[in-house]
Amino acid sequence: MIDTIKEIIANLVGSEEAGLFELDPGSRCWSWWLPSGSSRCVSPVPLGSGLIGRAATTGEIFVADPAQPPAGPGLEAASRRAFP
Repeated sequence: MIDTIKEIIANLVGSEEAGLFELDPGSRCWSWWLPSGSSRCVSPVPLGSGLIGRAATTGEIFVADPAQPPAGPGLEAASRRAFP
């Protein structure tokens, strides 16, 4: 099942590096659940914070403009897309 999810992400998004986050209701943070193609350690993302938190909270898809500077530090700088 997990391999199928990874394949769908790679085909849909066009990226060999992706990840899924799950919401921890206690901390109200998104935690890195399923990294794909990356060994990077990712800190939890507060609900509504940054590109990932906002995409998940608002339901809006984020697609980075390659002509613009990175949207934020760390994972935000490397993120090209965020899907709710």
